[in-house]
Amino acid sequence: MKKILSFFLVISILLSLSSTSYASNSYAIDLNEIANKTIYLTQEVQDSGARVTTYNNISSFFEMAHSLYPNLSDEQFASFVIEYIGQDSSALSEEDLHNVLQYESISTSSSFFKITQDGEFQELSEEEMLMPLDIFTSTDGYMQLDTSYSLKKTVGSNKYFSVWTYATWIKWPAVALNDVLVLSTTGTFDSSVNEIAYVSQIFKCNGLSNCPQNTTRYRNVSKNKPVMDDLTLKYSNFTPYISFTPISPRCDYCTGGMGQAKDVYFKAYLSYGIITSNTCNIQAHYGHTTVGITNIQVSIKDGAVNITPGLAAIVQTYTARAVTVK
Repeated sequence: MKKILSFFLVISILLSLSSTSYASNSYAIDLNEIANKTIYLTQEVQDSGARVTTYNNISSFFEMAHSLYPNLSDEQFASFVIEYIGQDSSALSEEDLHNVLQYESISTSSSFFKITQDGEFQELSEEEMLMPLDIFTSTDGYMQLDTSYSLKKTVGSNKYFSVWTYATWIKWPAVALNDVLVLSTTGTFDSSVNEIAYVSQIFKCNGLSNCPQNTTRYRNVSKNKPVMDDLTLKYSNFTPYISFTPISPRCDYCTGGMGQAKDVYFKAYLSYGIITSNTCNIQAHYGHTTVGITNIQVSIKDGAVNITPGLAAIVQTYTARAVTVK
């Protein structure tokens, strides 16, 4: 019966897609239409206040998309789904993209923050986030934390989830010192899954030469390769996190170096696996050093995270609302 229904859904989608779209080979437009027909959204406000959006029926999208575009790769379909839910697929590993193909649904929550000039942590609404950035005068930046999870499989009473977080500087801080990204959980760490993380930055030349080039810096780590330059995958009580120093703006293509560029893009990402027999929480945390050169210390116990500065350092901590995984 499922195959019969899928056949008729494919036919209906084929009939609804415009000939102009096919003529221009704009498959992304067609994939968006397929997604709109197959993926449906549910939303809830959880006890923590986290607003969680769940994208359901993703497997049906993959089935329809493969039927209509057999020449596209699995990675292209997975990248499309990540972009469709409002996240960034540009620097995800092949392994991460293959994981997406297993998902029936993806649940995600976004939080927005700033540190005021007085050093006060302040959570912002999405509406406030859309306001002009120049009204935020704090030198400690303006951040977005996305927290997501997806069920991969159920074995007996145990549920196996992928969990991940993105940290995005929307307005960049004034200093680039030691930072950490943590995704804590009250679930059980799944040691059979490969932990994956990256930090991706792009700088735009801002010099008098009007250089049109962007400069990219990308560092990635995993369980089997835990260090790349100063990006390090670490653990506290079996919970992975990353420690790194954001790279200061620079241009690789003209004279003047660091003084000739500005930040235009920053994302840090961390993913791993958890197991739970009931429900559990995940929570994203970002620690940003504003003063000092010593490393941030991270301790995690029973899902509670303590981010402390090293000697003679000051750290600002951005903490997203906890998300219940179920």
